Amino acid sequence: MFLHRYVVARVIWAYMLSIGVTYSVTLCLFPGLESEIRNDALGEWLPILIMATFNMSDFVGKILAAVPYDWPGGRLLFFSALRVVFIPLFVMCVYPAAAPTLAHPAWPCLFSLLMGVTNGYFGSVPMILAAGKVPPEQRELAGNTMTVSYMGGLMLGSAVAYAAYSFTGPGSGGAVPPPHHHPPPQYNHTG
Repeated sequence: MFLHRYVVARVIWAYMLSIGVTYSVTLCLFPGLESEIRNDALGEWLPILIMATFNMSDFVGKILAAVPYDWPGGRLLFFSALRVVFIPLFVMCVYPAAAPTLAHPAWPCLFSLLMGVTNGYFGSVPMILAAGKVPPEQRELAGNTMTVSYMGGLMLGSAVAYAAYSFTGPGSGGAVPPPHHHPPPQYNHTG
């Protein structure tokens, strides 16, 4: 059984890496870091706007993936890996905490729109194309192998996000400011 998996993986390795890289990059940033982006004018609404933008554009990317195009594995992997550029772009939207480099709320919205479309597209296309690269009797195994790659990407991205948050989250002395907590009102109970 291991030999069958190895034979399939040798054929679809670029598609496996492509889907893994796509979801690793996404989970590094969404929803964790994106939920930490704040703006004085939009307040707590900015993270909601950013996440809604991502979800809608991800949906559009998945629809675009239905347009037939036979991506070569290497090129698909290249464009999936190119999405790593979103990591420093989003970091510049939150760091330094007092005055982020890209402080205008349009920046994270634009980055979220682009990240969503590319996540939907490059998260779907490898799954669609991989099964067609192997003989019919190996397609189920190719689908299972792609699912493992997908889950591996989710796990790696989540682990990186968790580790990054431990260095930048509240109480760590890092870049992300703690949430605003207002002290309870003081009432004078004299009678």
